[in-house]
Amino acid sequence: MLWPSVALFAVSLTLPALAQVGLGVDDDRGYMVLAMGWAGVLFGQFGWFANAYWAAGLVFLARRRWKAAAVTASLAVLVAADTFMLYRTGFPSDAGGSHAVKILAGFWVWWASLWVLAVGAIVRWRRHRRVDVGEGALSS
Repeated sequence: MLWPSVALFAVSLTLPALAQVGLGVDDDRGYMVLAMGWAGVLFGQFGWFANAYWAAGLVFLARRRWKAAAVTASLAVLVAADTFMLYRTGFPSDAGGSHAVKILAGFWVWWASLWVLAVGAIVRWRRHRRVDVGEGALSS
């Protein structure tokens, strides 16, 4: 599940991810959201930080630390869900209000990359636990 997740993540960078409705500005592509998303914390948006959990999940999965990979990848999915708050809050404007936001394909592909890693890590962790339990029963 490591490489499919990485591939989806890479594709998400090339796609439009967010649009500010009614402003006549270009949609923000995934690479721009990745580069500037940390600033979302200034208006209460924390979804970007899911990337750190996703990266940690990749490292844990590559090192065969299934439980740690499952936990961090699952946290990535949960933190990323904060992005849906944009439907409620929008992006702040210079005039003090906010602009409506539309979530586009790049976001959905990015979120899928997080889910693929989380599900893959959970499956590997569960398989590994079953093997350990089975071996323990045989050695008794």
